[in-house]
Amino acid sequence: MRADTPAGQVVAALARDTPAFRDCGPHLDGLLAALARTAPDPGVAGSRGGVPPKTRAELVRAIQAGVDLLGADLTGVDLADAVLDRAHLVRARLTRADLSRAQLVGADLTRADLYRARLDDADLRAARLAHADCNQARMRKTILSGSDLVRANLMQADLFQAVLGHADLTRALLWKTDLLSADLSHAVLHKAKIVGARLTFARLVEADLTDATLRAAKLNSADLTGADLRGTRLWLADLDGTRLDGATWSSGTRWPRKMTEQIRARSDEVAPKVYEVVR
Repeated sequence: MRADTPAGQVVAALARDTPAFRDCGPHLDGLLAALARTAPDPGVAGSRGGVPPKTRAELVRAIQAGVDLLGADLTGVDLADAVLDRAHLVRARLTRADLSRAQLVGADLTRADLYRARLDDADLRAARLAHADCNQARMRKTILSGSDLVRANLMQADLFQAVLGHADLTRALLWKTDLLSADLSHAVLHKAKIVGARLTFARLVEADLTDATLRAAKLNSADLTGADLRGTRLWLADLDGTRLDGATWSSGTRWPRKMTEQIRARSDEVAPKVYEVVR
C-alpha cells in the first residue's frame, strides 16, 4: 500500500497518536487491515516480457536466469526452499505465496504484494522491500539484515525471532506487528508507526527510534541499550523490565506517564534538552 494514496493516508491517520483511537477494538482493526491491502494494478497481467512461467521449475529457472517479473501475478505460488537470490520481483503479486526457507538475498521486492505470504526462515538479507505490502505475512525467524523496508506495510505481520539488524524501516507501518524476541539491533525505525506492536524480549540495541510512535507497544523485557529515543512517543507502552542503559532521549520524548519522573531521575543532560539514561 502506497502512503501517498488515499487509502494509505487514511491508514496513517488512523494509526496516529491521538486519544480518539485508544482501545479501538476489533471493528477498527478490521477496517485498518482492509484499507492497508495493496489494490491490484489493472493492466498488469504478468511479467514484463509476457505471462509468467506456469510451473514451479520454469519459474525458478526464469528467476535464476534474471528474468524481470515486474508486476507478475504469482498469487499462491509455491516457492518454498527455492534459491532466488537477486530476483527481480518489483510490484509482483505474491499474495498467499509460500516462500518459506527461500533464499532471496539481494532480491528486489519493491512495492511487491506479500499479503499473507509465508516467509518463515527465508533469507532476505539486503533485500529491497520498500513500500512492500507484508500485511499479515508470516515471517517467523526470517533474516532481513540490512534490508530496505522503508515505508513497508508490516501491519499484523508475524516476525517472531526475525533478524532485522541494520535494516531500514524508516516510516514503516508496524501496527500490531508481532516482533516477539526479534533482533532489531542498529535498525533504523525513524518515524515508524509501531502502535500496539509486541516487542517483548526484542533486541533494539542502538536502534534509531527517533520520532517513532510506539504507543501501547509491549516492550517488556526488551533491550533498548544505547537506543536513540529522541522525539519517540511511548504513551501507554509497557516498559516493565526494559533495559534502557545508555539510551538517549529528548524533551520531545513522551514516556508513559507513570515512568516520566523515574526516567528523569536516571538520566543526565548530555546536550541542550538531550538526555542519556545513566543510572
